[in-house]
Amino acid sequence: MQTQQQRRTSNIPRPAPIPIPEPISVGNPDSMTSSGEGPSSTSTTNSALAGVSAELIQHISTGLHSHSSSISPTSPKETNNLLGDGSDTPRSHSSPRGASTLPRPRSAVETTSSSTLPGGNGFGIQYDAINNRPHSSADAWGVRPPSVYSASNDGTHLGPNSRSQSPSADSMLRVSSVPRSRSSNFINTPSPLNPNALPLPRRPGSTMSRPPSMVLYRLAGIGDDFNPQMSSLSPPVTTNSRRASRFSTLSSANSSVFGDSKYPVPAGEDGMLTPPPSGAFLAYEYDPSLDLELPDDAEDVLHNPDPPGKKDPVGSFTFRGLCNILMVVLIPLILITLFVLYPVISYFDSNARSSFVAGTDHGTNPQGGNSPTVSTTRGPDDLIDPDTPDSAKTWSSSVNGDAYKLVFSDEFKLEGRTFGTDQDPFWEAVDLHDAKNRDLNYYQPEQVTTQGGHLVITLEERTTNGLQYVSGMLQSWNKFCFTGGYVEVGVSLPGSGTVGGFNTQAYTMGNLARSGYPASEEGIYPYSYNACDDAILAQQNGAAGSTLPAQRLSGCTCPIERTRGNHPGPTGAQYLTGRGSPHIDILGHAFDTGEAGVVSQGFRVAPMTPGLVVNDGQSIQSAGDSKLNTYLGNDKAQIVSALTNIPAGSYSSGGAQFTSFGYEHVPNADDQSQAALHFMRGGTSEMYRVTGASVPADGAALEQRLISNEPMYIVLGLALSQVFAAVDTSQLTFPAKLMVDYVRVYQRDGQDSKIGCNPTDFPTKDYIEKHSRAYSDSSLTTWADAGYDTPTNAWVDGC
Repeated sequence: MQTQQQRRTSNIPRPAPIPIPEPISVGNPDSMTSSGEGPSSTSTTNSALAGVSAELIQHISTGLHSHSSSISPTSPKETNNLLGDGSDTPRSHSSPRGASTLPRPRSAVETTSSSTLPGGNGFGIQYDAINNRPHSSADAWGVRPPSVYSASNDGTHLGPNSRSQSPSADSMLRVSSVPRSRSSNFINTPSPLNPNALPLPRRPGSTMSRPPSMVLYRLAGIGDDFNPQMSSLSPPVTTNSRRASRFSTLSSANSSVFGDSKYPVPAGEDGMLTPPPSGAFLAYEYDPSLDLELPDDAEDVLHNPDPPGKKDPVGSFTFRGLCNILMVVLIPLILITLFVLYPVISYFDSNARSSFVAGTDHGTNPQGGNSPTVSTTRGPDDLIDPDTPDSAKTWSSSVNGDAYKLVFSDEFKLEGRTFGTDQDPFWEAVDLHDAKNRDLNYYQPEQVTTQGGHLVITLEERTTNGLQYVSGMLQSWNKFCFTGGYVEVGVSLPGSGTVGGFNTQAYTMGNLARSGYPASEEGIYPYSYNACDDAILAQQNGAAGSTLPAQRLSGCTCPIERTRGNHPGPTGAQYLTGRGSPHIDILGHAFDTGEAGVVSQGFRVAPMTPGLVVNDGQSIQSAGDSKLNTYLGNDKAQIVSALTNIPAGSYSSGGAQFTSFGYEHVPNADDQSQAALHFMRGGTSEMYRVTGASVPADGAALEQRLISNEPMYIVLGLALSQVFAAVDTSQLTFPAKLMVDYVRVYQRDGQDSKIGCNPTDFPTKDYIEKHSRAYSDSSLTTWADAGYDTPTNAWVDGC
């Protein structure tokens, strides 16, 4: 115990290196005879081995690690103790330090007894002193020629050319030709990470050096080398195994130079090894050149260099290189598609339809919807134009004195606004021909813009899509709608008050029909009826001279049709609620009166009273400025209206001054006959009043028509229309311009705003989206042309 403690704590400095002696051979202890090297006994043999090993270790420690003395594992005293002589006296060395540079023999091999190195069976084991290891199959130069000195059982020395005389595999380690290690340049360089590497002499005429083996350390496991079944590491094997040097443990510290100087493994008097303490380091030999003949490990391909001659020529294309190039191109394209193209495509694919299909839903969000803007700095939430003067943000009704608050305005002050598809949060200029009004002009978005702080719609003589004239129509359909309240526009009219012909349009319509799209209007415009009788049938079943198609969304529609998406709802007491798209003129053409300087204010409705008679429910409120219109409609609509004078200065020829026109809608859900429209000029002066009593029930075949609670959108336009009267274009001057100073919408103060095109009590969104083709293709003239079926109803089909 004392000796072992001394060996672990000795700090005696290392002496100068000694030259490596010639190889010796030591026979089997049982048959060894004296040869001048020592007595013929085991102790003598071990003593001789110790001398050689001490010289070897001293040479390795001092000659190779002179620059890393802290790494050296032994001192002379520790060396003696390690080798088992128990002496505290350092061995003397006759060779000076410089002797380490002298040529050394190519190989030196010694043998030990079977009790000191594994692999015994009574035979001697070779030891390669130069390579600082038991001789293994890695002894070759490039393709290694044999350089092993060996000894037989009887002590006979075997030279380098005596391999055929070597003992069996159990007594001698095999020698094989193994290709030179690819990593020998690393291994041959001594360093703190590779302290056991030896610089080896080169073969004459060769620049290559022989790869040495290395001594590595690992922690001893429980029962390591003593009870392999209990060890977590692979059991040690003899070095004649192909991978023996990687895992085998050279356990005899008494006779092996590979015994760990820090944690030696002692042997008893009987030569039996004692278990190492837990956590002890065990040395094992590793020869990297052995790996070359074995299949690659899984990780070898990660760091194996390409063999010579297999590198791809510079400039050649390989599959891997092509993949790299494709990925470099593909990844940016994916990112561009994801963050640039996809938003743009989604915008035009879905949001482009939102302006005429999904709409800006101000109803669910009172402050606005989600339509984008291009031509104005306002967003969809900015319902009130910041250019609106404070004085215009409230309005007082001259009828009942009720105070109104501003809920929407557009002052058109921003220069150069455009109104094409999806270019504005509230408006869209259409691109179509309105055949139902027999217009002589085509409508194009380019004809609508803002100039000088006003909205300008220009009608000019220019052949477009087969028509001689081109003009513009601006709609807020499915973008901005309101239910009830007061709407007002400030306008300057084209032409003069003495020559008629221009059809100035400023009106509102129910959102379920889109003006200028006949398929969407069929059976909807201008119906405002919620009953189940003959009036819902085509041509009102022959009454009143009507040529209207049947009401598509009647008050006796079967409830199942809402489930099918063929009716927007809501559900009534028994059937679905009758829906339509009434038309209310803020100002319109003075129909067939032969008068100039007047506009029509009123509303259009269906079904029609037989003979279009209006007996009650309308009145002139400003005599001299307004009068009842004698034109009562046609076979397509009943018109209840009045003619209101226009100041001469409101025409472009009279100074292009702006005059305001508007109407106040006062709903009455409890009694539709008492719902009223108050038509205004100049903002405060009521010109004409009409109530639901003007379109009352007429017998069993016609019920009360409604001044509807449908969500209404705004239309502004200028046309040459022949539906009511012939147009003498020779009397007109082109280009003609309708200018709009502002559009404002007010609703009663103290009440929730009723804005939005999809209110919960009169929804439109889902229905429009389901039948979007009828709302997006103006060339379709009927609902069937769009590919849709008319919903069933109890009056015709039964439910």
